[in-house]
This record gives sequence, C-alpha cells and structure tokens, in this order.
Amino acid sequence: AEWNKLEEERKKISEQQAQMSNKHQQVIDEMRRIQQDIQIKQRELDHINNVQETRLAKLQHQNLDAWKAVKWLRQNKMLFQKTIYEPMILSLNVNDPNMMKYVEFIIPKRDLLAMFIFEDTDDMELFIKECHEKQKLVVHGSAIPSMSLEEFRRESMPIRDLKKYGMFQYVLDTIQGPDSILRYLCQTIKIHTLPIANEAAMVHIDDITKDGRIRRFFVKNFFYTLSISYYTNEPSTTNVHVQKEKYLTDSVSHDRKQKIEQEHAQMKGRYTELQKSQQTFEKDQTSLSRQLDDVKARKIAINDKRNMKAKLERKIEEKKHTLTMYQRKQIDIEKEEKLAHEKEMKIHEDKMHKLSVQVKELENFNQKCSTMLIDSGRVALARQQHLKADGKLETYNEELTQLK
Repeated sequence: AEWNKLEEERKKISEQQAQMSNKHQQVIDEMRRIQQDIQIKQRELDHINNVQETRLAKLQHQNLDAWKAVKWLRQNKMLFQKTIYEPMILSLNVNDPNMMKYVEFIIPKRDLLAMFIFEDTDDMELFIKECHEKQKLVVHGSAIPSMSLEEFRRESMPIRDLKKYGMFQYVLDTIQGPDSILRYLCQTIKIHTLPIANEAAMVHIDDITKDGRIRRFFVKNFFYTLSISYYTNEPSTTNVHVQKEKYLTDSVSHDRKQKIEQEHAQMKGRYTELQKSQQTFEKDQTSLSRQLDDVKARKIAINDKRNMKAKLERKIEEKKHTLTMYQRKQIDIEKEEKLAHEKEMKIHEDKMHKLSVQVKELENFNQKCSTMLIDSGRVALARQQHLKADGKLETYNEELTQLK
C-alpha cells in the first residue's frame, strides 16, 4: 500500500515536471524570439543613431561654429533648466523622400544649420553669452512661440477644400520633429499654410489666383508665388526652381524612432519578466526533482525490504526443502543400512562357505603332501641305497680290474 501511494506521488510529480518543462521551454522559446527582436530593434536604433552621427558630420562640414556649439551643449546640459533643441538638421526628419527638397527649400539655411530653440529665456541668454562672448561662435537662438501647434493648424484651411486644385497636404504634414521646432517654423515661415500640389495644379493656376486664399505652393520641382499688382490689380505668378535636397536625405521618422524605442524598451521589459519566470521555473523544477528523488529513494528502500523479505522467504523455503530431503534421506538410510547389512551377511556367508571349502581342500592337500613326503623319503632312501650299491659295484669293478 505504501509503495502504491509512493508510485502515485511519483506519477503526480512527473506530470508536474512535464507540464513545467513544457512551460519552461515556451518561456525559453519566447526569450529567444524576443532576444532576436531586441537585436533587430537595436540595429534599427543604431542605424538611427548613425544617421544622427552622419548629420552631425554634415553640420561640421557646413557650419563649424554650430557644430562646436552642439558639442559644447551636449557636454554641459546640466547648466540649463529646460530643454534646448539643437539645429534642425539634427532634429527634423521627412518621411517621404519626395518632400525633402520642399522642406529644405523653405527653411532658411541659417535656421536649418545654426538655430537653437529654447524653452527657457534664461537658458537662451546663458547659451548665447557662452557662444558669442566666450567662444566667439556665430549661432542663433529663439524662444518657443506662445501658440500651440494645434492653434497654428486651425489657422490653415482644411486641405480637403484645396484638393480641387490638386493640393493634397501642407509642408507641416511632411515633417517629423519636436513640437517646439514645428511651432517655430509655423510662426516664421508659415509651413502650416504652405500646400504641396500635384501636376493638376498647373491647369488651375487661374482658379487658384481668383480664389485668393493661396499665395504660395509647391508643385513638381517649383515653388510658385502668386501676387496682385498694386497698380493694375492684375495677378502675376512667379516660380523658382527647387534644388535637390542635400541635408535631410537620410531622414528618419521621429515617430518611428519613438515607436522603435518604446518597442525596444517593452521587449527588454518583457525579456526581464521572462528571465524572472525562468528563474522561478528552475527553482520549482529543482524542488520537484528533489521531491522525486526522495520518492524514488523511499521506493528503493521499500523494494530493498521487499527483496530482502523475498530472499529470506526463499532461504526459508530452501531450508524447509533441505529439511524435507534430509528427513527423506534418514528413512532411506535405515533402509539402505538394512539392505547393506543383509548384503554384508550374505557376503560373509559366501566367504565362510568358500573358506570352508578351501579349508577342506587344504586339508586334502596337506594329506596328499604328507603321503608324498613319505613316498619321497622312501624314494630318497632307495636312491641312497642304490647309489651305495653303485659305489660298491664300482669298487668291485676297480678291484676286479686290478686283479686282472
């Protein structure tokens, strides 16, 4: 009963181990996938950072003073109370490569390369003093406009009202960057009211002029400006060729960068959670392994007792069998002794009979020998007498010879 109970416990622990092992493997697989995703996101962030380094190298080549000011600012951020935005070449991105040339065209080069935007006027004063007076650097600074970006957007006409002229978005809609810089551009160059049009606008120039609400727009590789003559009240149109972009060519979406950073952080957070789960699984698995080892040890002990009991029982049976055989042999021994005694008596009788016969034969032999001895004596005496007679005869013969 105890062994069966331990066997049930062993099965239960083994099932828990199997389930936990599956969950643990799922965690490991997810960690592996997340680790790969983290590496991908990290490469994307590295690429974005490389873009920033490329932009910084461009700034160094185009405006050394602004580059020095940026390097000094990055090393001395602790001196300032609030955020200071670096020149737009380092801060702005244009998602659509076809729109880059319009953004570069409309933003003054001074602003693109050397304008710093400040949230705090005291910070601006400190920065300008450092750059202008101490380092003799030619850079520019501006405070953030008071109007919000949404307020600027409300100043512009809904783009759907201009679609009939082939206009599909404002320059503001093409730019990704800090809110403060976009507000500055809305205030200074009105990017929130500067539309971009497709080729259809070329056939609607007269209609656009008559409409009167749009005075500037981009179409293809040209920047159009519409005006009304002060003297004749006649409309006139001028256009300027838009040069190919050269500063924002490697733009990265600010929103995309933020999204990647958020996803990267979330993945790292999830990876940390999974690491903790993995550690918990490992501890639980270790605990279950110890429990299983304990159950196995107890089962082995029971099996050892069972084996010992069986061994003793076998020995007892062997002893019983031996005893039975011994008892049987005892009975056989008495019988064998009796048979052996009978055989021995028969042999003894046979020997006595043979001995009796031999004795009689010996007696007869002795009698014969005695008779033969007597006869032998007689023969010997007769021979002696014969020899004696022969001797006398020879003597007589010699005497006879001598007498002759």
